[in-house]
Amino acid sequence: RGSGAGSPPGGRHCWVRSLHVAQQRLLRAGGGQRLHRHDPGLAIVGGAGNSRQAQEMVARLAPDVVLLDIAMPGGNGIDATRAIKELAPAVVVIILSLYDDVQYIEAALNAGAAGYFLKTVKGSDLATAVRSAHEGDTVFGPGVADKVFGRLQPQLRGADQPAPWQQPSRRE
Repeated sequence: RGSGAGSPPGGRHCWVRSLHVAQQRLLRAGGGQRLHRHDPGLAIVGGAGNSRQAQEMVARLAPDVVLLDIAMPGGNGIDATRAIKELAPAVVVIILSLYDDVQYIEAALNAGAAGYFLKTVKGSDLATAVRSAHEGDTVFGPGVADKVFGRLQPQLRGADQPAPWQQPSRRE
């Protein structure tokens, strides 16, 4: 899927072009530097401050991955994810948030996000996640994964047991 030509510095397998969307310019710049420091093959192609700018930059720059703040002016990250995925279905969106509420996580995934991380994520973990999501994986930060699994666990309990209609009756 990589858009860049050749190999990135350090011999990594492909360039991954990312766009960073956050209200604060400092967060956009700092996030890009953290990623690039941990994986020089992660090329930062731009930064946007709101949903409208993000959609314009996705159309113009064709990033592979968009790192998207869930809270921003002029719309939220969930609506922005939906709009970006409609505009460019192949673009991978990873949500960055202060909120670890399962409802936000589910809404982001339903909108088409491939990952969800708290803003406290370590740069090395986020760099690994960007590359993994680019390769087709769904990615979660550790605390987020626990919440998602906790939500699924009741549904998974007993999944190896036959459904009531599949069990023999007392006569059988």
